[in-house]
Amino acid sequence: MHVEISPELHSLIAEKMATGAYASQDQLLIVALQSLDEYDQTVADVQAGLADEAAGRLHSAATVRDELLSKLRSRQ
Repeated sequence: MHVEISPELHSLIAEKMATGAYASQDQLLIVALQSLDEYDQTVADVQAGLADEAAGRLHSAATVRDELLSKLRSRQ
């Protein structure tokens, strides 16, 4: 596949390649796409967490701690 890229993107790729961290431009692209997938998953996870919070399905750490301490005390 042939992809045309802007001069700015070409410069960025050249800078990354010059670090020696990547064996090829293909490897650089693979790492970049994997990072983008991880970012997308993180965004989805945060959105799910915000939806849980909005729906009242989350409890603060302090609330959970207090409930656990209360249960422990009632067993003694």
